[in-house]
Amino acid sequence: MTRQALLVVSLVALVAAAPSAAPLTAQLPDVTILTGSVYDSILGQPLANAKVIVEGPTSFSVNTGQDGTFFITALPEGEYTVAVDHPRVGALGVAIPARSVTLKVGEEVRADLAMPSLATVNRVICGDSADASGLVLGYVRDDISGVAIPRARVTARWWDGSEHRRDLLTDGFGRYVLCGMPRDRVVSVSAEFLGVRGNPARVDPTPGLLRRDLGLRIGRSGRIVGRVVDYDTGRPVEAAEVKLDAGLRTVLTGQDGRFMLDDVPRGRHLLSIDHLAYGTVSDTVVVAFETLEIDAQLSQRAIEIEGLTVSVRSRALEINGFYQRREEGLGAYITRADIERAAHTSINDVLATVPGVRLIPRRGGTGEMDIVLRQRCRPIYVVDGQVMPPVGFRIQDLVPRDIEGIEIYRSELEIPPQYRRPRRDLSTFGVVPTVSTPCGAVLIWTR
Repeated sequence: MTRQALLVVSLVALVAAAPSAAPLTAQLPDVTILTGSVYDSILGQPLANAKVIVEGPTSFSVNTGQDGTFFITALPEGEYTVAVDHPRVGALGVAIPARSVTLKVGEEVRADLAMPSLATVNRVICGDSADASGLVLGYVRDDISGVAIPRARVTARWWDGSEHRRDLLTDGFGRYVLCGMPRDRVVSVSAEFLGVRGNPARVDPTPGLLRRDLGLRIGRSGRIVGRVVDYDTGRPVEAAEVKLDAGLRTVLTGQDGRFMLDDVPRGRHLLSIDHLAYGTVSDTVVVAFETLEIDAQLSQRAIEIEGLTVSVRSRALEINGFYQRREEGLGAYITRADIERAAHTSINDVLATVPGVRLIPRRGGTGEMDIVLRQRCRPIYVVDGQVMPPVGFRIQDLVPRDIEGIEIYRSELEIPPQYRRPRRDLSTFGVVPTVSTPCGAVLIWTR
């Protein structure tokens, strides 16, 4: 036997004699181990660079690798919830169901998570639609502000020898879902709101599930709304004449003292309010694309009254129905102007001013506070029309200067119907609740 052959035999014998590698859990007896994978069932491939969020006795997050796998070690023992966040998940609105796991020292626990399949999406969202049909979803937004527009009309058209058409309205969040779209045809999708039509978008539903937002340029003119009250009593003044530019346009206030002037050209205008029993008050207003809100006071006494109080309504809040709900009187409402006047520096400070809202320390000594309503119930949170998952969302991360408005509903009866009723939507698949809880809701609109 040659010297080289003897060396090879010796090395083989040495390897054979070496003890086999111990399992990872045996090598690391003093730590917990959590492994798993995230899978995109719609595309049929691993979901790379997904953020895996683990919450329990402590919080931790890690991104999946290119093969969709993740590995976490040395977390304290205890019960944990494992959730996933990814731009594709957010874009499609399909929540990945969270997993509950129990971690113990010396044990390896596996948690595999996956997006629902196209067949499941079609079955839950579209009811009787065929599993193989395409689904197009998205939001209709105002091009100027980017605000989602509720109750906008969405129309889909396609041709296969004859024309096919499907119409629907966006929901309370400005969202639409077109079911039963052909996967072998290009579909033209367009939106319309308040007589304004957007340019059609050509979409290809070949992948099965496609996100496409639609834009509308609303606001070629402005609007003036307001309320006239008695200076001494604060009661509404009915039948007051509201004149624009010396009577070129005139409207009367209603029983509630309110009035509205639509389609007002942009620019400077003279607005006057007159009543036989009170006299006249007038001022100059500048109208842009937004809605001007006028507060006027009239007095039967011969006293000097300041001019009209003029404020600009937030375009985002108006499109999303904030002011309309505020006028209905249910819930509590906070605007950006309220936040700026109070100089609040945290969201906790903002909400602490609302009657019926309490802040209690979170268990575990983290120093964080939980927001609770009556009977220590925790509300659901809706940010810019999106229901926030209970795992991974922290309201304290919101900065007051970024908030346009807040609505607080302290019981189920106060919650607006579009946020209260069960909805067959894509959040059915994950940790996002599909119905509001009896504890109420906090709606937050950002700038």
